[in-house]
Amino acid sequence: MTSMFPTKNWFQNLLSAAALAALAGSAAAGPERPLLAAGGLAVQPTGAAAVELSALRAGAVAVLDPQLSSSRELLDALHRSGYQGEGLVVLVTGDAGQAEALRRRSAALPQARWVSAAASTVLQRLKLAGTPVVLGLDRQQRVAWRESGLPADPLHLALRIAEWAAVPPAAERR
Repeated sequence: MTSMFPTKNWFQNLLSAAALAALAGSAAAGPERPLLAAGGLAVQPTGAAAVELSALRAGAVAVLDPQLSSSRELLDALHRSGYQGEGLVVLVTGDAGQAEALRRRSAALPQARWVSAAASTVLQRLKLAGTPVVLGLDRQQRVAWRESGLPADPLHLALRIAEWAAVPPAAERR
């Protein structure tokens, strides 16, 4: 029986092609973007000591509110697309217990790193109006792109996150 979702090999081949395309486009200069870590943002990884968000060197950060159904729907949509969370940090606005509960309840994105921080701090420091939002980050941890709300095409968002995170560390992402 064939699945309506792409196979893992198909997804990996697409990521490889997307990474090459991202490298080819990295020479284009863009306007200066704000640093993710401007002013610092300490986050609590599940089962570990607090660290600065920028120290995690994520390719993308999904900011989710565990109380909002739209956050759970975003996780489910990314999971259904076949994306496993490679290169993604899931930042839950709340405490470590809420982050762990959301991770267990959703069973999505097993390869993502899950962290938490107080909602007011996250929204203020990242200059966000609300959640859910996904932020693509360059090597300097500047916000390069942002997707707010639920995506019309979850596969497109999953590929965008994966292609951005797949750019080799030596490459300059812009």
